[in-house]
Amino acid sequence: MSEMNIAFLGVGHPHVFPRVQLLQAMPTVAIRGFFEPDTTVAERFAGQTGLARFDTAEALLGTGPQIVIVNGLDPQVPGLAEQAAQAGIRGLLLEKPGAASPERFYELASDLLRREIQVEIGYELHYADSMALCREVIAEGALGEITLARFHGGCPVGAGAELWHSIPEDPGGLVFAEGCHLLEMVVDLFGTPERVGASVRRLPEGKPIPSVVYYKADLFSASTTDFATAVGTLRHEDVAAAILEYPDKIVTVDLTAWEPTYWCEDWAVEIYGTNGVLHAVPNPAEVRLTLRADAGRHQAGTTVLRAPTPPPGQRILAEAYRRQLASFIARVTGSVDEHGCDLRIGVGVMQIMEAMYQASHDRQWTALSEDVSGGASLQPRHRGYPLGK
Repeated sequence: MSEMNIAFLGVGHPHVFPRVQLLQAMPTVAIRGFFEPDTTVAERFAGQTGLARFDTAEALLGTGPQIVIVNGLDPQVPGLAEQAAQAGIRGLLLEKPGAASPERFYELASDLLRREIQVEIGYELHYADSMALCREVIAEGALGEITLARFHGGCPVGAGAELWHSIPEDPGGLVFAEGCHLLEMVVDLFGTPERVGASVRRLPEGKPIPSVVYYKADLFSASTTDFATAVGTLRHEDVAAAILEYPDKIVTVDLTAWEPTYWCEDWAVEIYGTNGVLHAVPNPAEVRLTLRADAGRHQAGTTVLRAPTPPPGQRILAEAYRRQLASFIARVTGSVDEHGCDLRIGVGVMQIMEAMYQASHDRQWTALSEDVSGGASLQPRHRGYPLGK
């Protein structure tokens, strides 16, 4: 494969660092440079990464990148993405969830769906080993008729006060910044529901609590426990829960900004069917599958599958980031034909988040709207990587 030229527009979200490091290690990739509208951030980022800094997006796009990665803050993503799309690029990776409001994301999605551009939304958990097995088990029908599923997530104590959970233009924090990952799993596995009921709450103010293991004061700060914050003092919500109604099942989602453990350690997916139950944890990847009767390649009884525990310093899904980039680049070059976290999934996630905030505000069920992205299909996807590959 010939060298793939890649550019970064916006670097204000911390997911930019694993992506830069992984791309720099790929022999078939050349990073042309980056543009960041915040000059202070731009100067520090250039010094830390050694990447070429451009003063304008136009100047960077003029170098002819085939792929652009938009890794800015939520309010910046749509405008930068539209600039990139107009420059004749072949691939566009957008930091999740893709905009600071559902309406702005739908506008962007409608525009991009009319273009011949491969678009990926930055939901790296989609590429975790455990989610690959979830897709496989559901696609094979091993669980029988699925009646109920539950998805839990959140962020460690202290992380809810970080910049990326506290953007004023966003409709919320916990649901918007972390719930979007869980909802990507929901949309990927089951599509979108018919209606949503939810509670999104700021809790009564409590006493200051030291950070668990992780708090970043800014983009360049090391994570620290030398920080304390209190329940009820975040800019946005502390907790949230939702009931998603499908014609044949109920899916529940619950989140807290006050998990007492490390990122993703206590996230969980639980899927209940008439022939079995599947329990999955995304990081470190672990799946427990219990079946009443043999189904496909899966035997009756309980099977536990675990991916190798990553070394220290690589526990934030380094392999998932790598798989996402490799899969995306392969799709851009046309060397593979598979589904990733495309615009249809991004729209479905945004629809559910919008419905959660609306349902919580109105204290009643909210039906999902249709055709917000120009009629894009929101059917579930069942393609992924085999466990451990």
